[in-house]
Parts: sequence; structure tokens; C-alpha cells
Amino acid sequence: NVYFKANYSINSNNEPITGGNCTIRFNISGSYTQLYQMNYNDTSRLFEYNRSFTSRGNYIFNVICENNTYDNLNTTDGFYISNTAPFIIGYYGEENPNTQTCLEDSTCTYDASLNFSEDDLVDRPLSNYQTTGLAAPFDSCVSINSNTGVVTVACTNSDQAGGPYNLSIQVIDGYGAAAVLLTKWNITAVNDLPVISYTGCSGSTCTCTEDTLCTIYINGDDEEDGAVSDGSGALGNLSFMENSTFFDVNHTTGLIQFTPTNAQVGTHYVLVSVNDTVNGTSYDTMTLVIQNKNDLPNITYACDSSLEQTEDIAFSCYINATDIDASDQHTYTANYSWFNFSCTNVPVVDGNSSCLVNFVPEDISVYAHWINITVTDSAGAQDSVVINFSVTNVPDTPYFDNITNLTAYTYAPFYYRVNATDDDNWTQYGETIYYHDNTSLFDINVSTGIINFVPTPEQNGTHWVNILSLIHISEPTR
Repeated sequence: NVYFKANYSINSNNEPITGGNCTIRFNISGSYTQLYQMNYNDTSRLFEYNRSFTSRGNYIFNVICENNTYDNLNTTDGFYISNTAPFIIGYYGEENPNTQTCLEDSTCTYDASLNFSEDDLVDRPLSNYQTTGLAAPFDSCVSINSNTGVVTVACTNSDQAGGPYNLSIQVIDGYGAAAVLLTKWNITAVNDLPVISYTGCSGSTCTCTEDTLCTIYINGDDEEDGAVSDGSGALGNLSFMENSTFFDVNHTTGLIQFTPTNAQVGTHYVLVSVNDTVNGTSYDTMTLVIQNKNDLPNITYACDSSLEQTEDIAFSCYINATDIDASDQHTYTANYSWFNFSCTNVPVVDGNSSCLVNFVPEDISVYAHWINITVTDSAGAQDSVVINFSVTNVPDTPYFDNITNLTAYTYAPFYYRVNATDDDNWTQYGETIYYHDNTSLFDINVSTGIINFVPTPEQNGTHWVNILSLIHISEPTR
């Protein structure tokens, strides 16, 4: 408190004016406050008043003393309130008053403003906080909000564990006065789990191809136990595991190496784990994509492979093929168009497809043939098989081109060619046609079918002539 005293007396001997009254007022912010009653002290024989001030600075006060007998007193004077430094009002901690504990890899906060106070209103709230006395490795863990005084401690490395570390927190008021609070910090080490990554993958998605050797490395990086990457490093400190039925990981190096099969084509999710020396375990889901590689179709049955048939008798058989690519379609072809079937884009069902061959052999198919049957899948992969297909000829009756009634004149040369056709001429060894007639008018050329003669008067009249064609089959030498 600041004490203010007024001497209201009769003379230089300080004889107080009895029955007097003194009041006091203050100019703090540019104008006077209300009047306050001053009290007379019998011991000091003075009028007194005391109060405190919450802000430093230069101020004015005015005292007025009054009495009905003597002159009134009205005087003004100035005074200065000096700065008050911030001060510590107590400790607020989790354990001992000034000792804090924080776990590695955790974030801890400490509100230092609760430990300080300040009498000067102009400095409230305190807003200039700093940390001092920090040393490595703890210094990199600490930050402070200079306005609020909240300290944040976040140690993320096992090398920073330990203590106690000194942390001094200083607050400075607007006049430069300071107060310092010393705290101590213990950082408790926490085992860090291994960090999982992969070599040969895009992130955690690993892609392999059917029938192709696939190589993947699971990598582990552990703060305490070191790193194993691409099969080398701190071998023995980390252990690698997985739950796949397709492969086994090398528990020490993290190597995965296998050749996918067609049955494994698709997307699979594999749980991967890495374990450190104190049984700290990290888990990750690896997405394993096995891409299909087109597999060749395989003809397993083709019409009993060797067949003997007869012309003009219906023939049918099945061609069967297998394919482990479930979504494939098969197209069947042959090297002879008369070996007739229509099997385009036949679906593969349960790994199999079938094609029905169904036609009637004609002259063009007579004799022995090597039939090359090919099956082609959706990606163009093929398989072929050759079968021996033999057709026995059945002689066909020759037939004439249309012959109308003909007229010949006596003594005029007559010429006409009879033309007979036989389908058997389409066979590979063919047949020969011979011509005959039953008339005495002329003799038809046996080989060419040409009629050439000069009628005589004795031959006048209408004649019915029967022309006959005969075939002769010339069998080849086998």
C-alpha cells in the first residue's frame, strides 16, 4: 500500500485544527476520481489515507482540508508508482511440484502461465514467455507458445529418452522485469514398432504375372533395432511373417519368391507382419495382384484321329479341347472347307470346349486326306492336330446336257456333240465317260460323243435314237 498524509495544523508547532476534515482524490487516467475520507491519527497528529495501485506510472493526488474557524487547505502533488516484476505463485505439475514425466512418441503440454502472477494490470495477462537452459538432445523436443506460456514437449526418438532434463521458463513483463521457473523433465522410452515397406511394389500393391518368377522384399525399419531392406541390414533383429497360401517369406531377410500359377490369378490380400527384438509387431495388408498369362488351348480328342467314311453317307464327330483360362472362347478351323463345322467363339466351360463336326461327304472329299484341325483361343494362342480322313467313292450316274429333237437333211453333213457329265470327275483320280448309240444311221464317237455323218435318201423319216453313256473308274496306284 501507498500511504498519503496531510498536516492540517494551526501553526508551525503542528497544532492540529480540531474539528477539521480532510479528503483526498486521485488523477489516474486524466481525471479525478471521487473524494475519499482521510482519517486523523492521534499519534502522528496527521490525517492519513492508504491504498494500492495496480499499474506503474506518474499520478496526481489532491487533498482538501476544511474547518469553519480556520482557512481551508487545498493542495495538489504528484507521485510515481514503480514497476513490479512478475513473480512465481506456485508449482503445478503431475508429480513433484517442478518435475514432469512424458512418454517418448507422445505429446505433453505444460501451462507455465499458472505458475506466474503480475501486480501491474498493464502487464496482465503476461504474454512474453521464453524457454532457457535447454541442452541436447532434449532441446529439439521443446517448444513454447510465447503468448500463452504453454510448453509442448514431444520427443520422438529413443535417443531423447532419459532425464531429468532442465527446462527453465522465463516470463518478461512490459518493463523488462522477469521471473524464471525451473522445471525438470523425465522422458520415458517407448519401444517403437517397425515401419513396413516393400521393394518391387507400388506402395503396398505388388503385381506378379502367372508362370513368371515373382520377387518381392518386405522391408522393416525399426528405431531401436535398425533396418532390414532388400534382404540386407540388421539381419536377425527383425522377423518377417505373412499368412499367404501361395508363398513363404524368408523370416530373416523378408524375401518372397515364387512362380504364380493360373489358379492363383486375381487379387489377393496378404497380412504381413514384422516383429522386433522386444516383440513389438507391426502389421500391414499387402495387395497382391497376379496377372493372367494366356495359356495355350489343348485338343484332347479329334474324331478318333483316323477315320474311313463313305461318300453320300452323313458323318459327325466331336472335337474337344481344354483350356485353364476360364474366360476364354475357342474358335475351331480346318484346312479343308468341306470338312464342315461352325464353331466360332465357343465358351470354355469348366476348362473344356467342344465342336460338332457334321456333314455329308461328297465327291470333292473322296480319297484320303490329312485334316489339320486348329483351335484358337481369345488371345490367339493355338493348338493343332492332324487326322487321317478317308472317303470311299460311290459311283455317280452320268447325266446328259439337255438334248432337243434334231433334224438332219439328205446329202447335208450333220454334226452334233453329245455332252455327258459325271460328278465323279471331281474326285482326285476321276472317271472316264464312253458314248454308245443303238442306231444304224451313224456311229457316235465313243470318246468325244460327236455325231458326224451325211444322211442318204434311204434314211429319210423319223428315228428314235438311244444314246448311252458309260463310266469307267480309273483307280490310282496306291
